[in-house]
Amino acid sequence: MHPKKYFCALLTVFGVHATHAQDLIKQVPENAEFVTVINNKAIVKHSSFEKINAVLSRLGAFDALDQHQQERTKDIMDLDMSYDRNGYIYRVNNDSLYYIGILIPLKQDNKVEQRLFTDFSSLPTENGYQRRVSPDGKMQAAWNNNVLFLFTGSINNRYFEQEEVANRYGIEIPQYDAAVDAAYAEAAVEAIDFSEDDIEVDTSEAEEWEEDELEAIEEAAAAVDSVAAIVYEEATLADSVETLWEAHDFTLEGDSIEGYTYNYGDDEYDNDAYTDSMYQIEMARNAKNDSIRNNLFTTWLAHDFNTYLTPQKNLSSNKDILAFDPKNTLVRLWVNDLDDVYKNALPYDALTLAYGIKMQNLNYGYKEAMFDLVQDQHTLKLKGAIGLDKEMEQVFKKIYKTKANPRFSKYIPQNHLGYFSLNINTEGYLQQMPALFDRWYGPLLSEPADLVSIAGMALEIAVDEKAIGKVMRGDHLLFVNDLQKVNTEYTDYEYDEDYNYTEVIKTKEEFIPSFLWMFTSEDQRLYKKLLTYGEKTVKIQEEDGIYTILENKSTTIYITFKDNIVFISNDREQILSIKENRFRSVANGQIKKDIQNNILNAVVHTAAIPETLNKLGVPVINSWKKTVDQLSNYGDIAVRAHGLKGNKLTGEVAITFPRQGENALQYLLDQLIDNVDESMTTSLW
Repeated sequence: MHPKKYFCALLTVFGVHATHAQDLIKQVPENAEFVTVINNKAIVKHSSFEKINAVLSRLGAFDALDQHQQERTKDIMDLDMSYDRNGYIYRVNNDSLYYIGILIPLKQDNKVEQRLFTDFSSLPTENGYQRRVSPDGKMQAAWNNNVLFLFTGSINNRYFEQEEVANRYGIEIPQYDAAVDAAYAEAAVEAIDFSEDDIEVDTSEAEEWEEDELEAIEEAAAAVDSVAAIVYEEATLADSVETLWEAHDFTLEGDSIEGYTYNYGDDEYDNDAYTDSMYQIEMARNAKNDSIRNNLFTTWLAHDFNTYLTPQKNLSSNKDILAFDPKNTLVRLWVNDLDDVYKNALPYDALTLAYGIKMQNLNYGYKEAMFDLVQDQHTLKLKGAIGLDKEMEQVFKKIYKTKANPRFSKYIPQNHLGYFSLNINTEGYLQQMPALFDRWYGPLLSEPADLVSIAGMALEIAVDEKAIGKVMRGDHLLFVNDLQKVNTEYTDYEYDEDYNYTEVIKTKEEFIPSFLWMFTSEDQRLYKKLLTYGEKTVKIQEEDGIYTILENKSTTIYITFKDNIVFISNDREQILSIKENRFRSVANGQIKKDIQNNILNAVVHTAAIPETLNKLGVPVINSWKKTVDQLSNYGDIAVRAHGLKGNKLTGEVAITFPRQGENALQYLLDQLIDNVDESMTTSLW
């Protein structure tokens, strides 16, 4: 072979391979509202095909799939997916509807045509893609040797509730009008023609009524249905009643008919026939409206399909979507604009009507956001990062600039069940509060917007931020300690031979969690004055710098001051050891790191939960007992807010699983397999 031809052949082979291996991000449209990236390579690395197959098999996924394909599937390798490339799910939103696109990487020479969509209808080939459409027209499918594209979505009902839009497409909007309801009520009562003077029939003799009288009752019910329909279709009350009398020429006497109960004194009635009739009308209207909306959606879906199959502008140039750890990140969710998500999720039309809140003006300053599911050995983490605009970035920098008091690390209890810490700058928060009021709440209100701004300014003038910041700097650390046994009083009753009872006060031992709360205060005068004032009552006592507050006979709070820190606890020994410099702190580097580096920590030592529930006497139902017992093998459950990194607020939720499996993901798969097997065994018995 000539060298040039050999070189061209190599380029062709390389080009084909590169085209097949290219990331599918190029098929995600630029206007996507959110994008979910599924890192198949990392998922396969941290799990196993054997375990995934076992889960899918036990859940019946393969059996369900076999109903829609010609060849039987026994293994996920039979699905023709390429597990070395990312899959994508995205959503595009506009006023009238939203679309969801699913991009699944495929192997070359796949058998999608034989395996999937056998009950879909064939469509003409488009740009090298084979195409199918679902029987109801609500899902379009296309595939080639590189990717399977599924395209679906739904109508935005809120859009079609607008009068102009509804009229354009022939959609009926229900009119809930008090005048119509009143007209119906009057017509219904007049149709049956009851009055107090006409009451002659004793309802206790209803069994002796003649057949023609019972037929008249049925005619009355039909008459009411007629009125309901006529009034609903916006006929006038006069025409409704006239039509009724032309169709039904009768007068009934009596004070009770099945389905109709009248209270003449209050002019109230209970009309079941009206309810049934209006329900049927409403169901018919809804069916008509749904049919119109469904037809519009399937038409628009088919029309827009090619645009999204090969979008002219895509998100391949967006650096954030794929800027994650490819080895350990299993899934990433990218949100284009978090403020827009809030706007679309909240019923701003209802809020505007009810409270005058203009949700369309909502602007928290939140921009794009990323949320990652990360496999970190035996810990699964959900990490988040929310972008801020420049104004909100400066606001939060001033609020979160405080670091926790380093002396806190000297007071970590030996046997605590969990802890909570918060680090905000009180002075900075008070200084930025007017700006937050103006930015977050002012635009949402119409007439009161100026009042919000004025209130924020008044607060800024009235508050001495520096003075308050010295009273409470803004760093807090709370430990929930081990349970302590206390004697509590309760009221019981003793009975004599004649069953006369007397109240008896008894005591019993029970466990309650103890706590230790500390926060920095450089100016403690206010606290001490309040406690000194409380000494005038019998509820507060002071001895050797320890203040005792007797809440009730079983709960006592202790307070002391040391090293510009206020200590509060319900454990006297703990407070006394702090005061006497003999507190034994745990040397825990992770806790020290957490309280110094994060603006918020909420950590629960999960392994202590079973014993804690047992001591507290909390009953655990049998179906939950195994799960609760397994918690003793878990690590911590932790929520951490890291604060600002650049212009992003970052944080994470982490769960550390038992070390029984190779990692957290495999442990979860094993648990899922065991639970499915157990439920199947239980159902058989």
